[in-house]
Amino acid sequence: MIYLLYGSNTTASRGMLERFAVRFRREAGPAWEMIDCTDEAGGERLTLIGSGSLFDSKDFYIIQHASMLDVDMRDALKSHLVRWTEDDSVIVFWEEGVPIKNKIFNDIEKYANKKEEFTDFTRQNFSAYIDGQAKEVGTTVDVATKESLWLLYTNAPERFSRELEKALLGGGVLEGDTSAPTKNDLFLLGDLWGSGERARAALLFERCVRSGVKLEDIMRPFMWHIKNLVRVASGNTGDMKPFVLGKARAQTHNFSRGQIEEAYLQLLEMSDMRKKETLETRFLQFLLTPTR
Repeated sequence: MIYLLYGSNTTASRGMLERFAVRFRREAGPAWEMIDCTDEAGGERLTLIGSGSLFDSKDFYIIQHASMLDVDMRDALKSHLVRWTEDDSVIVFWEEGVPIKNKIFNDIEKYANKKEEFTDFTRQNFSAYIDGQAKEVGTTVDVATKESLWLLYTNAPERFSRELEKALLGGGVLEGDTSAPTKNDLFLLGDLWGSGERARAALLFERCVRSGVKLEDIMRPFMWHIKNLVRVASGNTGDMKPFVLGKARAQTHNFSRGQIEEAYLQLLEMSDMRKKETLETRFLQFLLTPTR
């Protein structure tokens, strides 16, 4: 069985991915493995898939960012895809955001038994999503708790998954806009934009501004993040730390090189302190406007 999970709503797709990881730990024990194809060793690991499984003709793998594999890996991956459709393996492919539909992604999409694209939540489908999560663990979530979770999703997305888990276990949920932004929030802003979650990035930016964070302190880590995307897009990754490089590689997949470079140029122009009085409005517009 091959599953394919992707879409602009990375909160929902990550939640599904985490449930597969729990299932694999329960059913396969040490025999399952997670492979991140943004890691240089990820492609090499794919060539060894199936060679050491404790199960006869049965693999358990979570494979992230497979669409970013070099095209030279296509034939090797395709042979695995064919085999996985014929045996009892359980394979989960996960893409962060909406991937470029290249040949490798098209192969995965073709052979996947189940495909799910996670789109951004609206008021309407958010309630249905919470109900679905609750049903899986045999509980229910009341309307007031759903409202608190919605506020978290829109105002403090970095806390949403943790608070949802608490709600499903019967605990209380913290209100969505009570805490001051942290340093991690400032770095999350770049991740949300890079993953295509523009509305959530804009909401987080507004929360930072309302909490009194200086615009320069918001812009600095955001520009650092976009500069990293430019470096990855141009192949200048020599001294980048593996964690930073992995995230940047995944996010550059959502843009062309020209779009990333144009976004960085816009930010450089925007950071001109002589135009500081309009910076907040222009940056908010930047977050909400799709890259050209």
